[in-house]
Amino acid sequence: MASAASLPAPNVPPGTLVRRTWRVPRTDGAGLIVPGWDALPSLVEQNRAHRRFAAKIDVQGVSLGDLRRQTQLAAKTLSRDYLAKTLRLPVPDWSDDAPLIVGGHQPELFHAGVWAKNFAVARLARQVGGVPLQLIVDQDTLNSHAIKVPVGTRATPALATIDFDAPHARSPWETATVQDPAIFESFARRVTEAIAPWGVQPLVADQWPIAVEQARRTGSLVDALTALRATTERRWGAGTFELPLSHWWSHPALLWFMAHLLAQHRRLLDLYNDVLKEYRVANRVRSRAHPVPDLVRQDDWYESPFWVWHNGDARRERLFVRQAAGQIELRDSLRTIGALPLDEHRSATDAVIELHRLSNEGWRFRSRALTTTWAARMLLADVFIHGLGGAKYDEMTDALIGRFWGVTPPDFATVSATVHLPLGEPWPEDHRSVGLKKHAWQDALHNPERHWDGGWPDAVLSLAAEKRRWLATADTVSSMLSKRQIRAENHRRDQRLRQIRQQLLQLAEPVVQRLHRDYDEAVAHQTANRILQRREFSWVLFPEDQLRAVFERLFP
Repeated sequence: MASAASLPAPNVPPGTLVRRTWRVPRTDGAGLIVPGWDALPSLVEQNRAHRRFAAKIDVQGVSLGDLRRQTQLAAKTLSRDYLAKTLRLPVPDWSDDAPLIVGGHQPELFHAGVWAKNFAVARLARQVGGVPLQLIVDQDTLNSHAIKVPVGTRATPALATIDFDAPHARSPWETATVQDPAIFESFARRVTEAIAPWGVQPLVADQWPIAVEQARRTGSLVDALTALRATTERRWGAGTFELPLSHWWSHPALLWFMAHLLAQHRRLLDLYNDVLKEYRVANRVRSRAHPVPDLVRQDDWYESPFWVWHNGDARRERLFVRQAAGQIELRDSLRTIGALPLDEHRSATDAVIELHRLSNEGWRFRSRALTTTWAARMLLADVFIHGLGGAKYDEMTDALIGRFWGVTPPDFATVSATVHLPLGEPWPEDHRSVGLKKHAWQDALHNPERHWDGGWPDAVLSLAAEKRRWLATADTVSSMLSKRQIRAENHRRDQRLRQIRQQLLQLAEPVVQRLHRDYDEAVAHQTANRILQRREFSWVLFPEDQLRAVFERLFP
């Protein structure tokens, strides 16, 4: 049921970059759960014990334990408000002393394997008497306004792109509103019509009105897609608290954490880039832009691991800082933003007041990838449940936390799944069978006599026997002959072998053509299987009963 993965070595020093590897589940309905479903309750207790150890870390004048309590309280208040006031969904109980199980993802129509995390969060929280929370990563850039849908037939499937809205600017999700209500409201109908020839009844057909109603109420694309997902999860008994990161990062508790990192900007930049360098070496990544770019220094300005933009900006910008006369100056790529009364040793109280004032003036300060999970794992979750991508990124986050604060961070869990749309049985072709058929066809072009069907005609037998005799002469050319005579003999042999090959090909043309057709058909079937067994189809395309059964089996 679960695929294997490598776990970090025990008792490694804080700040050590530990390379982990995972295998994507290949079988339909298979899941990846690390360290294993039965081990997750123990991981919760292990991490809660770790909290007590790390609680005394100083964070700009307050302890990590106190800051954690403030950020959890902020998450509780903000997520309750978002559920009740924005999504108008029932608000479950939140016990302050209960374990907090957290996951998160961008508010897109992601594939079913990503959605598996949400059910793992809800089921684990229920199992340990905890609180389930989903972080909506809405500060990331909205890159697509469409999903891929299978069209065609089992023999020749293809992918069609179906828009759920008109094109958007490449701006953060949190600023996205529904651009074209007609496109948005007709999305489910167009999807259902496109997938109908496969005999699939997608759950979006019945559930999309939830998104439409929410979009009419607030206009927010994030709210609409979140309402659709969250409502469906509640119908399946897996409801969680929902918290957009844009709401959380506006809270003073998170601004305090941000001020702490900005106050340490020189040291942080060096540690950040050192970790990236080690990650690239360990994972054989050559690009300086992957998995994330280095932080850069421009004269006395240091790039920080945060985004910033102002209301109305078309895109987010990098946040640069520098120390000057007892304060931290802020700018983006082009503009001066302001200054914080802050240094490495000063309380962040006044800096948080100033950040809050700048936020009220329309400046939006948001975390980048590593900073997001740093805050989520150290300030919020008792167990954070990652997907495959986030788990790989957090090799770097683990090392960065360890080097910055001198502690080994609490471990995370990794959950994913592979679920195939019911598009029919895949073709019995794989890489090996395609290779064998390719080899048979190519060999027939040079040795057609090896692939003759049934009894061999006399002409083929005669030519094959002559071919063997000529090939045998390659080892019997007399060493007493001159080089010129040997070259002449070899030329005569090669010329005759080419003639024999052409004659055999003419006689065996039907056989060679059949082998070529077999190979082409195998390639076509292999190509078809990439769509028939595609794991990246959006969860909204699946029949409800299929997905619900898979998740209930993976997370009992």
